[in-house]
Amino acid sequence: MTRPEQQYGLTTQDREAELIRKFDGQQASALLAQLMRYEKTLADEEATQRERILGAIVFLAREGYTEDIAENIQMAKINVSALLNAATVKDERGGGAASNGPRDVGSPQLTPRKPVDGLPSTARQRQLNVQQKNALLKQGMANTAHAFRNRQPGQKEYKWVIELLTHAGLHPAQGILLSYVSIPCGSNEAFAYASWLTTATRFYAMNGVIDTSKNEIMEIESVTDVSDQIVVSVHLKGVGKSWGQLAVELLEEFLREDT
Repeated sequence: MTRPEQQYGLTTQDREAELIRKFDGQQASALLAQLMRYEKTLADEEATQRERILGAIVFLAREGYTEDIAENIQMAKINVSALLNAATVKDERGGGAASNGPRDVGSPQLTPRKPVDGLPSTARQRQLNVQQKNALLKQGMANTAHAFRNRQPGQKEYKWVIELLTHAGLHPAQGILLSYVSIPCGSNEAFAYASWLTTATRFYAMNGVIDTSKNEIMEIESVTDVSDQIVVSVHLKGVGKSWGQLAVELLEEFLREDT
C-alpha cells in the first residue's frame, strides 16, 4: 500500500506538519515539544529506527485526540514492537486518517481519558514531584488490575485479553492485568495490546488484531515473555520507581490480599 510520507512523519518537519493537520496550532506545538522530549531518550537508537518510532507515534494519533500522543509514547516505552506493529497493521488495513473511532484504554502507563477520583488531572501532572507521579502511575495500574479481576462473567470488554492469555497458556486468575489498549485500524478492526504480570513475576506483552464488533481476536501477532526487558528499580534518576518496580509491588499487594 502506498501512503504519503508526511502521514508517517518520517522527519521532524513531516511530523510537525502532521500534528498541525490533526490538531490546532497551540496543541500541535505542545505535542511536538512532548515528542521532542521523548526523542532525546532515543539517542542510542539507530537513526532510521528512531524515526520509525516517532513517526508511528504521530501516525497512530487520531485527529483531535491529544491524549493519543502520550498513550503512544508510553506504549513505545513498554514495548516498541507493539507500537510499530500497530502502525503497520493500521497502514495495511487502510486505517489512515479515517480511523478515528474510540480507543479502548485501561492502563497506568497510558494517559487516562478521565481523571482518577482523588488524583490530579492530566494537566497538572507536569507539576507533580517524583513520589506523586509514582503514586498516580501505581493507582492507575491498580484500577486496571482490580477492574479485570472483578470483571463480570462474559464481560465483553476483556474478551480479547482472556483469549490472548489462554493462547499463551496463562491463567487469568494467576496474575494481574497491567495495561490494555485497542487502536482502531480499519472497519470493525483494531490493533490490541496488553501487558500482564504473572504470579511468578514474569512480564508478558501480548498483541493482535481484534474484531471490535465482538471484541474477539482475529489474528494473534505475538505473546512474548519480556521480563528481561523490563527495568525493576526502586530508583531511576528523575523517575523514582520504575514501571516494573511499581508493577511488582502491586502484584505483592494482590498476593497478600489473596492469603
